[in-house]
This record gives sequence, C-alpha cells and structure tokens, in this order.
Amino acid sequence: MHLRFDGSLGFGGGEVDEQLAGVSLQQGQLVTVKAIQRELEEEINFDGAKHQIDQSNYLYSTVQKDTRRGVELVLHFYAYQVSSVEIFEIEKRSLDSCEHGRENLGNVRVPLYTMTANRGFPVFIKNRFAGSALSTLLFFLIHYGVMTKEEIQAAKIATTN
Repeated sequence: MHLRFDGSLGFGGGEVDEQLAGVSLQQGQLVTVKAIQRELEEEINFDGAKHQIDQSNYLYSTVQKDTRRGVELVLHFYAYQVSSVEIFEIEKRSLDSCEHGRENLGNVRVPLYTMTANRGFPVFIKNRFAGSALSTLLFFLIHYGVMTKEEIQAAKIATTN
C-alpha cells in the first residue's frame, strides 16, 4: 500500500487509456495487464522485467461509482507475491519512481499484529482509505491466509471500543 496524494491509503492503479469497446475478453485482459505494468512502473518503479504480472495474478473485478466525476469505474484487482527480500528492493526502487512525491507519497507496511486495541492492525484500519482499498486489503489478507476472518473481525470490534 502507499500513502496517496490525497492523504488516503491505497494501492497503485490508474485508468486504462485504450478503448475496450468491441474488443475480445482476451484482448481486454492484455490491455489491462499492460496498463497495470505501466502504472506500477510509474508509481513504484516496479521492475516489470524481473516481476512479470499476467492474467494469472488476477483476483477479482468490481464496479465502483466515482461520485466526483459522475461515472462508474470497473476496478480490476491483481496480486503478485514477493519475498521479504524482494519487497525491500521494491520499496527502495519506489523512491526513484516518476510519481514519488506526487501520486505516491510513500509506501506503507500494514502492521499484521495486534498488541492492544490501540496498537497494530486495529488502529491501522481506522485510517482513511481510498475507494475500496480497505475492503480489498481485507480480501487479500484472508485470500492469502495472512489473517483469518475472525482475526479481522476482532480487529474491527477492537476499534469500536
């Protein structure tokens, strides 16, 4: 995750510039993957040659209303797993991205622990998240077995006390 230009937490992303009307599903997926690679390179200086994003990294899509512009956006979520060594390298490289300090104000590690209701994950999820970033984060944590639904629910309850 990263701290965005608007002060909220979110994930890298952007709009697909190409028109997808009338293209096949396979062509649309290719355009989407290329757009993801472009955005990751711009926002975090992601090394696309070393880390190949493809359709196998796809998780889900959802429609979200952009009330500011009065349009509906189709959001596609992809996930790419890296080692602890690789995440450190990605974090260092992101400092040299063309969007660092503009769109992306810095990477943020999610605290995957709970010490008390006032420390760790329960406090983290109180932050302001862009769009569906919080629900996407929670989905990722459950999907990859990092946290259980029960642990996330306990963290949510802890934040209300």
